[in-house]
Order: sequence, then structure tokens, then C-alpha cells
Amino acid sequence: MVPRKGILDWRPVGDYRALNSQTLKDKYPIPCIADFTAELHGSKIFSRIDLIKVYHQIPIHPEDIHKMVICTPFGLFESTRMQFGLCNASATFQRFIDEVTRGLPGVYAFVDDILIGAQLSLWVDASDVAIGGTLSQLSQGQFEPIAFFSMKLNKSQRKWSTYDRELFSIYSAIKKCKHMLEGREFQIYTDQKPLIYAFKQNPNKCSPRQLRHLDFISQYSTDIRYVQGSKNIVANSLSRIELNSITKSPFLNFSELAKAQQNDPETQKLLQDKSSSLQIALKPCLSSNSDLICDISTASSRPLVPESFRILIFEQLHNISPPGIAATTKLISARYVWPNMKRNIKEWVRCCEPCQRSKVQRYTNAPLGTFSLPDARFQQIHIDIVGPLPPSNGCIYLLTMIDRFSRCPEAIPIADMQTKPLCFIPGYLASVALR
Repeated sequence: MVPRKGILDWRPVGDYRALNSQTLKDKYPIPCIADFTAELHGSKIFSRIDLIKVYHQIPIHPEDIHKMVICTPFGLFESTRMQFGLCNASATFQRFIDEVTRGLPGVYAFVDDILIGAQLSLWVDASDVAIGGTLSQLSQGQFEPIAFFSMKLNKSQRKWSTYDRELFSIYSAIKKCKHMLEGREFQIYTDQKPLIYAFKQNPNKCSPRQLRHLDFISQYSTDIRYVQGSKNIVANSLSRIELNSITKSPFLNFSELAKAQQNDPETQKLLQDKSSSLQIALKPCLSSNSDLICDISTASSRPLVPESFRILIFEQLHNISPPGIAATTKLISARYVWPNMKRNIKEWVRCCEPCQRSKVQRYTNAPLGTFSLPDARFQQIHIDIVGPLPPSNGCIYLLTMIDRFSRCPEAIPIADMQTKPLCFIPGYLASVALR
């Protein structure tokens, strides 16, 4: 008999170890509690149902009742209902409760505990350069986000049609949040109205890529609904994030940088140079109302830095660690560009006093000393002090001496390192001579 937790009651549990060892294991999965907590984030009102004597709700097949017999002080006892202690009890009841609650939105069952929460919905959108989405739940009549998704499109994906990009946003968002959507009923909201007929159209009209995306989406949900773009604010914003390096900076005023670019002769010269490897274009700055002259030849737009701002950018980025020449060049060139940038950075790093103190530019390897071989005793005596050691009779050091010819060692305890070792040499010579 095992007492129930928190209740002054007892429950019988049989010793079914022998039976469990011969039982074929039921591999039905038990839900993950982490999925519940993620989906119910932000909810304020919950309904919880705790079933009583849940295992006793499952009858035992008449042909297997005799296998569950247990020995009691009153004789043998056979139960006609499923008992605690059976290896397949949890999986059997989880399958039963999943069948009971299947189709009920917002209902989550974990064996004998049932939790009722809000409905889920997936909101997606696609722009010319990126896709975005948000997983939301219905709370007090409003959808509140619980997960976000955003991804930049590559050059090939940017050439897709609007329909294909919107379909790809649904595919990618479900793939990103599949651990929270698997086995759940949810709705998909998009501002691309033709997508609501995606699962009703003739498959022969779809491209192989569209069929592949629709096949994956159908494994989770086919409920695609239309929503106006003005109401799809979160997903719309996530799909239009400017993925470049022109962001707010705590030390750089982009408005002043834009003015300095117009007055900088090197920048203006680059604008007129047609043979330059840089691809110059005007890019709007997100943190100001001005346009910056940037190089767009790399994955991110890099502003052209006038001469008056170069040392400021170097000091702010280099003084973080400070890193060496290669690391500083990589750090700055990923965000900004100007003529002869690598040469300037190399000169400034070599003039950085903390770098010269902490970074070794050249290692000097001194050759090992050589000694001629002795021909007799006492021609060469090596002396050293070892310690500090654990104290013994007031001494914490050892004066070690060894004759290089005879290799006779001697260790003399001394109190401190101020002791003159020469006073011990005559005694050492005498002891070696007597050996």
C-alpha cells in the first residue's frame, strides 16, 4: 500500500516486476510538458482537471485478468481494472485520453491532468528581401505573440513571385515552430489571398517546389485564412527589417556623418571613379532622416567613412578588447569602408600602447649555455635553492649542491634565502672527499 501525495488515503500497488519483464512495451509517446508552457505563455486564466483513479477507468481483458493476481493477507486478489505498477499503464491511458480530447482546441492532456488554454494561430508575411512570422494565442479576445520568426531571402529567393514568397514564409515559419505546432490545431493568417485556395487547386498547376512546400504544410494544418495587411502588423514588420549595418550607434552621429560625406574630397572622388571595386549607392539610415553613401558589394551595406570620423570609429571598436591587427581589420571592415583602410588600421594598432604591452610582436629564443666537461672533482659545483617547503626545525628552504664530475649531491636545510651559501661549501667539499 502506497500513500497518495497530499491526501490521507492509500492506493494498492502490486509488485508486477516479473510480469513487466515479460510484457511487450507500448511505445506510445507521453507529451512534453515544455510544449504546454510555451503555448500557454501570457495566459492569465487556466482551467485544470485532475481525474480520480484514472487507471481504474481502463478495463482488463478477461483473458489477462489472471496475470495480474497479487497476494494479500486475505488471499489472492484479481483486479478487473488496470492497476498502478504496470509498465504500459501510462502509455495506455495517454492513448485513451488523447482519443477523448482529440479535436478540442486548447485542451492539453498529460496522463490524468488536463489543462485548457487558448487557441493558437500563425501569422506570416513576406517582402522583397525577407520573410517573417509570429505564433500567437488568443487571450481575452486578442491575439498575443508567443514566438517570432524572421529570415533574409537569398538572391534566388528574391526573384520568386509574391505567391511563392508568401508560401515559403508559411513553410519556414511552421518549420521553425514545429515543436510547438505538432499535433495542435491552429490557423494560418496571410495577406496573400490566393493562398487560401492553395489546397483546393489542381496539383498539376503547381511547380515541384510549391508541391513540396504544400506537402509539408499539410502535415500540420490546411486552415489558411486571409487577413488584411494593416492587421498583420507584427509579421509585416518582421519581414521588412533592414538587414544591414546602418543602425543606431552610441558613439556615431549618422546625420553628421552624412554631411561629412558630402564635404569629404575622397568620398566625392570615389563617386566619380568608375574603375573602383566598390559598388556605391545611397542608402536610407534607420536612425536618422538622412541618406548615407554606402558600399553594397558585400552582404551588408557599409558606409563610406570620411577622414574626420575614421580615428573615432577605430578607437571605439579597437578599444573593446583590444584585438590585434587582423582582428581589428576584420571587425571594422565588416561595418565600414574607406580608402587605404587596412594600412591605416595597421599603423594605428602598432601605435596602440596597450597592444604593445600585452601583445608580443617578436620572440627571442636565447641559446642554451654550454659547459666544458670537467677533468677532476670540484672543478664545477652547481648550487641552487629549493623552496619554500613545509617548515621543519625552523627551516623552509634547501640549499642543494652537486659536483659535476663525481655527481655527489648534498642538500642542506636553511631558514631563509638570505643565507650565504659559500659558508657551506667547505663542509660539502670535505664530505665529498671522504666518500
